[in-house]
Amino acid sequence: MRMNEQMNPQQPQAPISPVPVAGNTDIEQNRDMAALSYAWILSVFVYVSRKDSAFVRFHSKQAMVLFAFSVLFWLVPVVGRFLELIVLGYCVVGFLAAVQGQWKELVIIGQIARGDWRAALTAFLGLFRQLLHFVPRRKKPIQILNPNPSPNPPPTHSL
Repeated sequence: MRMNEQMNPQQPQAPISPVPVAGNTDIEQNRDMAALSYAWILSVFVYVSRKDSAFVRFHSKQAMVLFAFSVLFWLVPVVGRFLELIVLGYCVVGFLAAVQGQWKELVIIGQIARGDWRAALTAFLGLFRQLLHFVPRRKKPIQILNPNPSPNPPPTHSL
């Protein structure tokens, strides 16, 4: 072994990502518009106005999926408010990734934006199974307090 090989061991290659690759100039010129696409309905306008940028298309597709989920969650009375907070969290993560020039695919949302419904469903079910581990399980079956009620109730004393 040469001394140069000992000092610089070979780096393992990164796995191939389903994320499209674009030049650095595309990212530098359009990361502000990609970040702006996470501002709710602006995702549609940004997508239409910057169709030539792969970076903007990537982030605006994810943002449009978040926008659609946001509208659907409005229709759910109580749980919908909690789900809206999750959508807001996704928007913040996507916004920060776009500002930093990253091709970050949001969990489940990115797969839906790519049109890979099967992978999105698999990811959702995996997440749901992980959440079930936090739910306490009953060790004893529920007991009925009075299985055989007596036909004559006990007398009540009135004053």
